[in-house]
Amino acid sequence: NVAFHCPQLMRKNQYEEALFRCEDDRFELDMCIETNNSALNKLIPLRDVLAAMSPEDKALWRLPEGALGAIHFRAIERIYGDQVGRLDAAQLHGMATRGLTCCL
Repeated sequence: NVAFHCPQLMRKNQYEEALFRCEDDRFELDMCIETNNSALNKLIPLRDVLAAMSPEDKALWRLPEGALGAIHFRAIERIYGDQVGRLDAAQLHGMATRGLTCCL
């Protein structure tokens, strides 16, 4: 019988529902952690480059095109969204020196 093998048709009890919600929450948390880790791995080398620069060079430095992807911007926005609002590439390019030091 197909009904016994199709999870959508099977009836779940309260414990299975709680387990499903827990697994779903765990997956979402793992995705957030991995996304944030990826953003950190992109930002730390940029911070190190800035740390080695003179103040004059820092004033002229801009974030390299393509240094961060949309996923990295969303990770930063998720953490600092209430402080910076919606973040896009143009904003971070314009405030790269201040933005990187604040994020890290």
